[in-house]
Amino acid sequence: MTTPPPMSKRLCLLGPESTGKSRLAEALAAHFGTIVMPEYGRRFDIDHMQGKDGAAKGENWTEADLVRLAATHIEIREALPLEAGAPLIEDTDIIQTAIWAEFLLGAPSPALEAMIATADLADHYLVLSADVQWVDDGVRYAGDHAVRQWFFEDALARLQKLGLSYDVIEGGDWNARTAQAIDFAECAIARPPVTARVSN
Repeated sequence: MTTPPPMSKRLCLLGPESTGKSRLAEALAAHFGTIVMPEYGRRFDIDHMQGKDGAAKGENWTEADLVRLAATHIEIREALPLEAGAPLIEDTDIIQTAIWAEFLLGAPSPALEAMIATADLADHYLVLSADVQWVDDGVRYAGDHAVRQWFFEDALARLQKLGLSYDVIEGGDWNARTAQAIDFAECAIARPPVTARVSN
């Protein structure tokens, strides 16, 4: 009887804008020799929401747009050719989309909250703190410190409510943040999988 290959674990990064999610996702993928599930929201925002001159940042979003975004993320993840046993690094997920929905729409999205309740969520989360400088790269638009702190705290609150495993990446030094992420990820990958989740 052959031993089945180990289950692939999923590590997801959450946090405010300009805190290094994509940067750390690539660093983790390189460290573990695996792939990244890319963030589609940024591309969607540029292509469909911001307008030709970028003047519509944060405007015109609807719940349907955000549900479409979350569904596309799921489709992208499920289509990735992940090698058995290799961790998947996710540069955002439906929880992050729900936080953005609350920010953009002014209230939680019932549709996204319902999706989260039955979603196949990551095995472990790395939540990035807002204690690094926000950089306006021409696409970002949630740079106010209070808003960034709200994104961070909302992510923690949601993970705690759902009973999900997470660690916090903090500090202003990028090398230190990367080292923290790798250490936490190695520990999370080594742990046995947890199947139970707190219900809403």
